[in-house]
Parts: sequence; structure tokens; C-alpha cells
Amino acid sequence: MADSDGIEFTAILYGIVASNALFRVSYGIDLRNAMLVFAFLILAADWVEYRLSVAAVPSTIESVLAQFGLDVLILIVWTFLPVVPPDGVAVYVGIVAAFVALQGTWDRLLIETGGGDAMRANWVLVGAYGVLLVTHWWLSLSRPLLFAASVGLFVGVKGFGWRALYRDAKRADATVSI
Repeated sequence: MADSDGIEFTAILYGIVASNALFRVSYGIDLRNAMLVFAFLILAADWVEYRLSVAAVPSTIESVLAQFGLDVLILIVWTFLPVVPPDGVAVYVGIVAAFVALQGTWDRLLIETGGGDAMRANWVLVGAYGVLLVTHWWLSLSRPLLFAASVGLFVGVKGFGWRALYRDAKRADATVSI
């Protein structure tokens, strides 16, 4: 549970899964390394979002089979990101969109807030990725441009959700432990 003094099972699981991206990073600045670092940052952001949701909505920490199942499914989808080659950026963006859609599903099913900016941000981002992929298909965007646009969308749209979660956590006068 999130309020225990020990290390949570999910923290260990996230650490093991995150290593999948970090161990693949090589020396140099290229699209492949950028994709790996972004994959790691997506997973780190997911962990922070979870911790903020626990602080903002205490009922989030109730351990149920549905929550665990969705957590595992989210991590399974994420594990595909580090193995996508640089020439598959469109596939990479599609996997990120699926990851975000699962986050939105997790939020809708398991956080009892009735909606809000954090949840809407996930669905807006999924839609934006859909538009980006259609645009790529139509205009044949370069791989670096497609990747940069996907990162910009993620940070821009998710930023609103992160701000909302942080605001809700502060409003609940909760302390956030990451």
C-alpha cells in the first residue's frame, strides 16, 4: 500500500520495467537514444501521476484486482516502447497513445473524482496523437519532427493534468511521497 513504510511492490515493478529502457541507451545523441530517454520519462511521469493521485484522492490506494490488472497492462504496453527502432517512430507514437489511453481508463475506473482536468488531459492527448498520426500519414513528416511533436504534445497536454493533480493534492492538504 502507498502509506506503508516499506518499498511497495509496484515501485519495484516499475523499477525493473524502467531498466528496460535505461540499459538500452548508448553513448551519443541520436533519435534512438531520445526515444529511449523519453520512454523512461513517460514511465517516471506515470509513477509521479500515480503518487499525486494517491495524495489527491486517498481512495486511489485501495488495492483491487482491477487496479493491479490495469497497472500490469499499462506496464506491458510500455515495454514495447524501448524495442521500437528509430524508423518506427509512428508505431512508437501509437504505443504512447495506447499507454495514455490505458492511463485514462485507469483514471476513469479507479479514481473517484468524477472527472476533472487530469483525466481529460489523457483523452485530449490520445486524440492529439491520433491527429498527429493522420497528419504524418498524409504529409509524410520526418521521423525527428514526428518524434519532437509527440514529445511536445505529451509535455504540453499532460502538463495541465499534472498541474490539476498537484492542485488537488495541495487542496487536500496531502503530503506527496514519491
